[in-house]
Amino acid sequence: MTTHPGIKAVLHGDFSNLPENPSDDAWHVLALMIDGYTLSEHLGLGEMLGFVSSCLQQYKERGILPKKSIELWICLLGLQRSEHFLGRPLEGDDRQFVSEIYSELRKNLLDTEGVGKMIKSLEINDYGRYRNDLIHRYWRYQEKEFQPVEEFFDQPNNDNERPPVFLKSEAKKNILTSLDSKSIENEQLFNLIPHGEHHKWFRSMNSSQALALIVLGNLFIHNKLSILSHLTDDDGRSLLENMDIAFDEFFMEHKINFLGERRRTSIDAFIPGDFQIAIECKFTENEVGSCSRPKLSKNASKYEQRYCNGSYIKQMGRKERCALTENGVEYWKYIPLFFKWDKEKDADACPLRYNYQLVRNLLAAGIKEDGSASLTNGQVILIYDKRNPACQPGGKIFRSYNETKEALLNPRMLRKISWQNIIRYMRGENIFPWITKQLKEKYGI
Repeated sequence: MTTHPGIKAVLHGDFSNLPENPSDDAWHVLALMIDGYTLSEHLGLGEMLGFVSSCLQQYKERGILPKKSIELWICLLGLQRSEHFLGRPLEGDDRQFVSEIYSELRKNLLDTEGVGKMIKSLEINDYGRYRNDLIHRYWRYQEKEFQPVEEFFDQPNNDNERPPVFLKSEAKKNILTSLDSKSIENEQLFNLIPHGEHHKWFRSMNSSQALALIVLGNLFIHNKLSILSHLTDDDGRSLLENMDIAFDEFFMEHKINFLGERRRTSIDAFIPGDFQIAIECKFTENEVGSCSRPKLSKNASKYEQRYCNGSYIKQMGRKERCALTENGVEYWKYIPLFFKWDKEKDADACPLRYNYQLVRNLLAAGIKEDGSASLTNGQVILIYDKRNPACQPGGKIFRSYNETKEALLNPRMLRKISWQNIIRYMRGENIFPWITKQLKEKYGI
């Protein structure tokens, strides 16, 4: 076999002479120049042949090709492997797919700027890989479950640059419900989030609020929320500090009105009672929730009164070390009751700056409506996606959790558990197999 000189030149970084109409041998050689199996995983596209199969399906149904050169090249390898396993050339639409994939790849690579883009696309960090994997999964799930897609989603797949987002009129479709459930149960589920309290991107498949409603909401509506008492946290201890919980009340986006906030603290999920449980739900977020004051633009209203540089010192002419305290917010009134932080001592780095949301949750769990506080009658549970690099050692959420827990006078007030561990328990106990099956398909959990 004699390899086309234009194909040989690719080995030396020269794409200028790629043949317009390659022989089977020629495009096979080009395809085999990359390790598509590894690259597909590296780029967050998932298993290579699954990715190629998805691209082929989109091409057959809608005439869509991947736009990124490296994805085209991976498809070319997948098609070469298909021919190899079949032991014969591809035919029909499959053969046409080969021609169009090669033609589009050639066009991209003949452009030096296109080659640069391809090389740059290989530079991906762990979070980018995690995000890509989810987005590609969402679009495959969308194609399978929602047809015609235009009736349910606000935009078509723009080369997997963002997750699918449901139309406002179809937002409820983002929530997994049982087809066998009575409609009244589904309405109870949807009503767990009060009107006006849906997050801006609740309609996105990436929404942590939607995931929380799917899992925790369904557990509550179907009287199964008590499984929390049977779970262990990441340290191998019982997830709940107090096992005597009734679980007959459960709220999402629960408002706390005793911290002096102009915009009241909203807890993702809340179980009231003598022992209060606040649940913070994370999914693809890359931080636990930081204080907004250091991020204020100089063009923001009342900038001089509101801005903070991230340190816990008196600044901008204020009497208080915390800009929020100056405006009547009472976080630092209660913080000494729960944390080792000294509110009378300057600090170059304010301990609330990056741990803000967890601290608010802990205050909400430990303080009653009458203002009484207890180190032993409240708890916060952080639920997270263990695949998210931000939740792994070195990640921002992981770091915030540990810093906050170490600062607590009673560290048992704060526990964490992954969505994976909750859903694994549900599968093991055969709880809502209709949910756990769809969670696997939609989220890969």
